[in-house]
Amino acid sequence: MVTITLKGRITDDGRLEVELPAGLPPGDVDVVLQMIDDMNENDNLFVFEGKPLGELETGGWEDLDIEDSTKWVDEQRRKEQERRGKWMY
Repeated sequence: MVTITLKGRITDDGRLEVELPAGLPPGDVDVVLQMIDDMNENDNLFVFEGKPLGELETGGWEDLDIEDSTKWVDEQRRKEQERRGKWMY
């Protein structure tokens, strides 16, 4: 199977216009349409809209009632070791 990519156009009356290169043999073909649009629906997912500094949500360890992050991590590790068994670490 040979794949050829061509530019085409769909007309208002629903016809596909495409120019084929010379020398193609007659026969059945599969036609796959890939719509090219100036503004894809998913383009809005990548639009960044900034916020003023005062509106940014911030947080850290203190929002989780954690006074000492090192002690908290050590405690989480210890609990995980107990849960999985001593062979984990």
